[in-house]
Amino acid sequence: MAGDDEAQQVVNEFIAAVNARDLKRLAQLMTEDHSFTDATGSVHSGRDTVLADWKKFFETFAKYQIQVDTVLAKDGVVAAFGWAVGSAQADARTGRSKSWRISAAWKAVVKKKAIAEWQVCCDIEPLLRSTGSQRW
Repeated sequence: MAGDDEAQQVVNEFIAAVNARDLKRLAQLMTEDHSFTDATGSVHSGRDTVLADWKKFFETFAKYQIQVDTVLAKDGVVAAFGWAVGSAQADARTGRSKSWRISAAWKAVVKKKAIAEWQVCCDIEPLLRSTGSQRW
């Protein structure tokens, strides 16, 4: 496990890479066996799998940003609280996209200066509605 300051720095760098859509930097900040638990509770395992998922996510939600208000770190585990902000790609027919700003929390487990586990907790309905989809 990483120390608290180091773990928090790795998470800050990871969030900056997400906000910049920097897949190369995200890869550097993930362990090879990285796992991502999305807001539905689905677990995606392995760096290559998760990078492919991020690439698709960025294509769908081009303006996605993580905005953090509060960060807590203990024993290599970091919790971040704030907002997920973004919009879907513009509708080809109307040229419009729906934007959203939702409260969110993220949990990271940092090992050897890389993120082994990343988890997001938020209401995904605004994201789905921005693409014209509904979960239920």
